[in-house]
Amino acid sequence: MTRPRIDFIHIDDIAWVDFDFPGGNLPVRRKTLSRDPDTGGVTAIIEFPPGFERRETGYNTSDEDKFYLDGEITSGDHEFGPYCYAFQPAGELRGPMHTADGALVLASFTDTPEWIPSDAPGPMFRPGREVPFVDSLAVPWGSPRFDDFPAGAARKPLRNDPEAQQGAALTGLLPQWISPYTEWHTFSEEVYILEGTIDTTFGKMTKGAYLAHPPEDVHGPMHSSDGCMFFVIVRGPIGNTYEPVEGYRLPPM
Repeated sequence: MTRPRIDFIHIDDIAWVDFDFPGGNLPVRRKTLSRDPDTGGVTAIIEFPPGFERRETGYNTSDEDKFYLDGEITSGDHEFGPYCYAFQPAGELRGPMHTADGALVLASFTDTPEWIPSDAPGPMFRPGREVPFVDSLAVPWGSPRFDDFPAGAARKPLRNDPEAQQGAALTGLLPQWISPYTEWHTFSEEVYILEGTIDTTFGKMTKGAYLAHPPEDVHGPMHSSDGCMFFVIVRGPIGNTYEPVEGYRLPPM
């Protein structure tokens, strides 16, 4: 469940590709951000056109994290708007969905997704793993997950599944935040910038930028002059290592 190293790309530089969304009444577009060569898992931006709907029920064969970027979608009993989140594990029965004015969604699958029309959950479904609906705007900011995370950051937890070693969250950085370290993790991470900017050794990440770091990938240092908020998905055992970089400083304002 590891994406290849991507540091970093921007959605404006990726072409839209039309595809037939399973059970949908209209064609849908996507921009693929990353793909796991071993499992077939994929992360993509999906654009649903105005008037899109899927009336049939069924389930997907892959776990799926979904973060809603723009527009509104009614799915099952919930209406998802910007910055809402859901996690639908493999086999979970999904109801009809529709959007009146269109919507933009970041979707991340752990395996090759396959839609199975059904009126019952799939045999692989494990109740209790699902996160049906989270409005991240209503989630309070809390401390970062790691005690040694550089000061000036906060976190909104969206999902934590210690058994599967998966999780999702929003991270916010104050203006003039700095991480004067190289770092590496025992887990893989995917990051999508929602607001603000962050400067890495590969350049300035702005809204719509995406990166993927496999486990043990060394990256950093980094800083954010104007503040930043990003969506992050982690998969794997939680462990973090920082090494200071002598002389790394914030640039002058």
